Parts: sequence; structure tokens; C-alpha cells
Amino acid sequence: MKLFADSNVRGLFLQGNAGMGNNGEFDRVRGYLEAKLAWDPYMSEEEYYTHMKEFMEGFYGDGWENVYKALMLLHTEFEGQHIGVFDNPKERWMSTALSGCIDQIQAYMDTAKLASESKAQFEAVDCSQIQFDYIYLDIHFNKWYKSTDPALKQKSYDYSLALQNKFQKYDVNISDAYPPPELYDFSAPPTSWKELMDVQMFGE
Repeated sequence: MKLFADSNVRGLFLQGNAGMGNNGEFDRVRGYLEAKLAWDPYMSEEEYYTHMKEFMEGFYGDGWENVYKALMLLHTEFEGQHIGVFDNPKERWMSTALSGCIDQIQAYMDTAKLASESKAQFEAVDCSQIQFDYIYLDIHFNKWYKSTDPALKQKSYDYSLALQNKFQKYDVNISDAYPPPELYDFSAPPTSWKELMDVQMFGE
């Protein structure tokens, strides 16, 4: 934002904030902070994080600090990396990058939900967790699905169904071009769900 202000830019088109994806990846937080930066592009880093924390407290409720910790851990893992916007789920780069900390991130989000004092707070955290549920399932799917242990194989199905139900409950698109998934079987990890949806809709 400072660069745009220094360059006398008078308008911005900020894509990816709930236009087609609802609230699956902190879009409410991002939209709020982008608006704040548009009004004050020269705010200090301290002011920026103060705005973030204030919004999270109001939106997520008593568990907000754990959501903040999850976001900061995500930020730490990707700081300094170039994050593209096309076909990244297919390439599984995020799952690989987060494989060492996804359990901790999930623990933060689960703790935040337990601290919720209203349905609205719970659902705000639960919906924001979709991105991490997706990665967690992608990391573990093949181990569970290919296991000779029937309980683990069932776990792959149960977790996949729960994630699909969450996409549908919150009307979160799997990507801009794909609506919430509606699959009849779960024979592949979520990074392949778009391909499964293509087969289901259009045939092989």
C-alpha cells in the first residue's frame, strides 16, 4: 500500500476477498486490513497488528488469540516465499510446506472453537479452519486411505465427508471456478477433488 500511495495510485482492485470464496481463508480479516491500509497506507507495523487483533477479537470472540497464533504460524512458514495463484492446490506445495506445523495450527483453531461463547463466534472460527482442514486431509489422506487398518480407511472417508459438508455449510467454493464440492465418493485427496468433480459433471 505504501508503494501505491508513493506512486499516486488512486484506486485498487483487490481480488480474492469473498467474491466467490466466502470466508475460507481469512478473507474477512484481509478485507478489513486492506480497507484500513487504504485509508492510512503509512501506518506503522504496530498499528497494523493492533487493527488485526482488534478485528479478530470482535469477529472470533474469546478464542481469537489462538486464531491469531495460527495465522502467525502460517505467516512464519511462508514469509519470504512467492505465493502464486494458479493451480497451487494441484501442486501440493502448501501441504508440503505446512506438514511440520499443521497439527499445531489445527490445535490452535480447535482451542479457539472451544472458547466460543456464541454460534456466530464458533462458525467464524470453524469456517476459517476450512483451509487448514483441507491441508491436514491432503497430508494424511493416502496414509489413511491405503491403510490395511479398516479404522484408518474409514477415517479418510469420514474426514473427507466432514470437509465437504463444511464447504457446503458455509458456501465456500473450492476455487473461483468451482462451487462447493458435492462428491459421491472420496477416493482421492482434496487436491484432486476438482478433477473428480469434472468427471462427475462431464464424464471422463
